[in-house]
Amino acid sequence: MKSKIVFLFFSLLFIGCIASHNLTNHKLLCDSERWNAFAGSSIENGVLTAGGETEGRVLETLYYSLDRGDYKVALNYHASAPGAELIVETSDCPLMTEELSSGDGVSSVEIPVSLSRDSVDFRLYINKESGVSLTVWKIEISGEKPVNNDYTYLAILAALGLAGLYALLFLNRNRILPKTVFAALLLVGVCVLISGPMFRTGLYRGDDLDYHVYRIEGMRDAVKNGQFPVCFFPYAFNGYGYLNVLYPSLFLYPAVFLRILGVSSMTCYKSLLFAVNLGTAGIAYGSSKRLFGSRHKWAPLLFSLLYLLAPYRITNLFVRAALGELLAMMFLPLIALGLYELLAGDRKKWWYLAVGYGGLIQSHILSCLMILIFSVLAGIFYADVFLKEKRWIELLKIIFCLLAFHAWYLIPFVVYMGLDLNLSSLHTDWYMHVVNLAEVFQSYVSRFPGNYTWRSNSPGLAGQLCLAVGVAGVLTKRKKDKKQKFLSVLLVCGLIFTITVTDLVPWRLLRQLAVIDRIAETMQFPWRFLAFSSLCLLLAGVGWLYENETLSGYRLLIGGVLALSAVLAAGDITNQTAYKGLLVPPDRQLVLNVREYMLAGSDHEDYKRRIYLSDEEKVQLREYALETSGATVCLTCREEGQYIEAPMFCFPGYKAFDQNGGRLTVETGSNNRIRIRLPATGEEQVITVKFVGEGVFYVGYGITIAAAVWLLWYRNRERLSGWVKRMKRGVAEL
Repeated sequence: MKSKIVFLFFSLLFIGCIASHNLTNHKLLCDSERWNAFAGSSIENGVLTAGGETEGRVLETLYYSLDRGDYKVALNYHASAPGAELIVETSDCPLMTEELSSGDGVSSVEIPVSLSRDSVDFRLYINKESGVSLTVWKIEISGEKPVNNDYTYLAILAALGLAGLYALLFLNRNRILPKTVFAALLLVGVCVLISGPMFRTGLYRGDDLDYHVYRIEGMRDAVKNGQFPVCFFPYAFNGYGYLNVLYPSLFLYPAVFLRILGVSSMTCYKSLLFAVNLGTAGIAYGSSKRLFGSRHKWAPLLFSLLYLLAPYRITNLFVRAALGELLAMMFLPLIALGLYELLAGDRKKWWYLAVGYGGLIQSHILSCLMILIFSVLAGIFYADVFLKEKRWIELLKIIFCLLAFHAWYLIPFVVYMGLDLNLSSLHTDWYMHVVNLAEVFQSYVSRFPGNYTWRSNSPGLAGQLCLAVGVAGVLTKRKKDKKQKFLSVLLVCGLIFTITVTDLVPWRLLRQLAVIDRIAETMQFPWRFLAFSSLCLLLAGVGWLYENETLSGYRLLIGGVLALSAVLAAGDITNQTAYKGLLVPPDRQLVLNVREYMLAGSDHEDYKRRIYLSDEEKVQLREYALETSGATVCLTCREEGQYIEAPMFCFPGYKAFDQNGGRLTVETGSNNRIRIRLPATGEEQVITVKFVGEGVFYVGYGITIAAAVWLLWYRNRERLSGWVKRMKRGVAEL
């Protein structure tokens, strides 16, 4: 009883410490990391200096996403003469302007700002005239209430975690096997350790970090404006929109809803990464436990640890910030288990593969292509069994389930993929990304001369040792059971994928074949095969370590060496990450430099927010209101063949209606804007443009909902049958 009281006391104290930060969490970071200097001004040591010869805009902050409410903008500066002004801007229009007075010392100004609605593009900038010298030390944005709900969210997380720990220590101590408790605590602890670089105010810089943070922001904007599932980001490119559906986003929705509840984008992104780490550990442990069987009780823990710390996975986590591939790697162990059950194991467990493939579809489209290669490669070794035992029937079930349960995403994906998109930015020079053979033997971050000098291009020392253990098992075990054969197949696949990454493969010769050239162009980077190389080598190596009785006396030693090598390799990358440049983006990220998935022919200099007329003499515009993903226009059209264009990209799903609800013709106009053909009534009419989706989208939603309802019925059919029988019996007794 005493220990429970002590635990509860310190738990409440810890939660209270986190929640108490809400008392001071009223300021947004607006330091020099978030400033841009213009017109010859410069930023050094956190101070902006603009000489008297400069003129025009000299400072501009990045964009912020602020909920409606009251705020204060404070500025510490020195101006040598009158002629400088601070402008508060929202929706790309000045909201208010404050003249900056001149003086001898440091001056301060505080401006009250009231937002009547949520603003996703709040920013500040300073203009000045020639002859005025200006120095800016500090800009501060504060609110009357906490600027985000981060500490409330973290306090709730802490409460849930401590409640689980309390249940584990005091309520279920004898109900859960000690081995399971140890495995869970160890894997959670490792997840915490490798997440170390995320425990900071901002976040490390990563190749794709800006883009993925913006995806959370863009989806938040779309959901708040009634778009669900999200097809495009409504505020991108000055309201023209940016396609989202071509990049799977299902697993981003928890972060998006946290963002809607007021949690900052940085904390949402970090939470998502930590959840992916936990999910990877759990799926790897559960899948390998099923594959290895109950005889090898420590094998699942060893594999989970090695896979969680695989150098390429850690590289995706910190160096590349490749969220899609990171999510895809979470499902690879489940796919390996599913392949085993489909090809050699219990064919009734085919749904493992369906769930794994489904997770991949909702994670990373390019990984689907690679998993197809992996599946075909593994299936070749089981072609006779696959056909003789008619296991292809289970494959048809898998395909049917994938089409049904993911129709809600696949149908819009196919529709939008059919657009004329500029995908040239996705094409890379394959040969520039082939790695040197020497780099494959490095467990740590690459330091050999090559194209990548600060990331791991290797399955790691653990992967190499697993390859050696696997080869020893294959050579010493002459008669192999079906599980050992599958481990051997994984070993061969892992070796093939590892070689594929290197310059040992004559890629220039092979790419003369149209099929291989197309696959390489789509995949972009050969080192993406390292995800599958890591999976296959680690799974095969750990499996053979426990299947090979010759190594029974050395398992503890070999397992310890494998674990230590994985920890050291991951530690090297995380340590380098901790010293990387700090990125503290605002809550809203722009994608003006992104060219992926753009409609071909778009002019990036022409994203004006206005209604365009075909002929100003024949179409008289009285007034219009531009809304998020829509517009309402009041006009008079006097001649047939006229049109207007609204400032949104003409994505499928946009519809136009007259004042009576009648459908108007929509087509692609200049700069890919929405063009609406007008009826020549000669009278004033109101035209409404809005995004409602295509009819075929709703067919996909209906198919997925029907599949989900069927699954719920099928899983509970016996319980429902018993309930119906009891109901009938009760009615009969009446």
